[in-house]
Amino acid sequence: IKDNYESSFHSVPFLATYFYPINSNIEPFNDIRVRKALSLVVDRKLLAEKVLKHGFTPSYSVVPTGLSAYEPQEISYKDRSIEGRIAEAKVLLAEAGFGPDNPLTFDLTYNTADTHKKIAVTVADLWRQHLGAVVNVLNVETKVHYSNLKAGDFQVARAGWAADYADAQNFLQAFETGNPYNYGKYSNPEFDALMDKAAVTVDAEERRELLKKAERIALEGYSTIPLFLFERTYLVAEKIKGFIPNVKDRYRSKYLTIETK
Repeated sequence: IKDNYESSFHSVPFLATYFYPINSNIEPFNDIRVRKALSLVVDRKLLAEKVLKHGFTPSYSVVPTGLSAYEPQEISYKDRSIEGRIAEAKVLLAEAGFGPDNPLTFDLTYNTADTHKKIAVTVADLWRQHLGAVVNVLNVETKVHYSNLKAGDFQVARAGWAADYADAQNFLQAFETGNPYNYGKYSNPEFDALMDKAAVTVDAEERRELLKKAERIALEGYSTIPLFLFERTYLVAEKIKGFIPNVKDRYRSKYLTIETK
């Protein structure tokens, strides 16, 4: 479609994230070594380019790109080779007491959708192949799935978040202690203090730095594995004027006109 309708084709980043929360409230996921090992071996580039092929961009941050006044922070291992990451993951898992005689065994749940299934099956295969994990991939109806997430009734699961408003705080709040959308039950006093301070800080630059520091702390807690950013694709006829791509994915017809000749 892009090749044949290049002038009408638009691929637009969207303020939404796709991630896998890990329930850090239960064993063995209360061990950060286990959570980090799982995160390290996920090959996002493989998933985006070979499994999904379009509509998803690999992500290593909690906050998506596209916010005009915020630069997302990224997981420290982002630029390392996948081979080096796998090697570290194996060491971490062995230190946590898992190996051939005691494989890490858990459920990976996802809500009903073909795309979610493709991702879950591939990620589970990566964990099996590189870590020797025994992963049960389970499909759950969407309403029940998110109810389970809020109740903490899961081990590792699929989740997503689309911005209610264009601000980094909207994504980072899901890591605050006690927040109902903190599926992984992450809790860090330093993170909470930074978020509380940012909430009452008027100076924009100071607030931005507080949020950046908070994001770095949340990332290194590994209670969530960020996977992708979303993209929206559109075909818009050349005669349509006023279509301006935007990360909020909002297009009001009152700003659109049809050019007639």
